[in-house]
Amino acid sequence: MSLHTLKFITVYSGILSLTVGGEVFELKKWDSIPFQADVSHRYLNLSKVETTLSMVIYYPKAETL
Repeated sequence: MSLHTLKFITVYSGILSLTVGGEVFELKKWDSIPFQADVSHRYLNLSKVETTLSMVIYYPKAETL
């Protein structure tokens, strides 16, 4: 993962626990969050059913840094 890479997550169903750099976020249906992808992060399904989400990963061009 390159420096300055961003991730954008939107949850469509279920409950997602997202930990980014030690900070924990609980995301429910239609919640969205952007975060720096080069920071340590993890995902955990808090639902008893499948959690569905969309993830967009943005890699900036070198000349925009």
